Amino acid sequence: MKFRHPDPDLAWRTRVDFAKGLPGVVKLKEELLFVATGLGGMRSVFSHACQIKNQSMALGRALGDRAKIFPALIDARVARSAVIAPVAKVGIEEVLFDLGILRFGGGRNAKVGLAVWRERETQRVLIGEFAFETAFEQYGRLHLRPKHRSERFYRLLQRETGAWVELGTTKTKLAYDLSGRKLDHDE
Repeated sequence: MKFRHPDPDLAWRTRVDFAKGLPGVVKLKEELLFVATGLGGMRSVFSHACQIKNQSMALGRALGDRAKIFPALIDARVARSAVIAPVAKVGIEEVLFDLGILRFGGGRNAKVGLAVWRERETQRVLIGEFAFETAFEQYGRLHLRPKHRSERFYRLLQRETGAWVELGTTKTKLAYDLSGRKLDHDE
């Protein structure tokens, strides 16, 4: 389960926990994303997410069923009987590739990866996402030099690979486009 917002405090305060006894981890991440208007831009979204490992409980179709696994859903202003369904009828699989390590100095390294979304039935590639990530124990104690280097690299990479960049598209937007529905926000 994931909550995303540009305000890091709101993202952190929003519950995304999982039921007691389930093996999992809760993380807060800052995600640097494109701006839809041009290459070289950058915006931050903070993602507070819960990942359950080896989950074997039946998920069910109603919000109330999922709340047994993710109690934070009880806080949602949605009826517990509301049915949860995939956004699109197209089955999407995500294939992940680990590409290596980037070094930004100051002891700060980043894992580099590529995610490819494709239609499960036809294996047609829908979109790819290049990403790099690094972990910080305390966000307020970032070393400025590696942070600036990573941000400069992010902006430069956009300009150098511009022919491959789909401005205004995210994986979430793509899923909605496949369903024929439109999102009313940037995520």
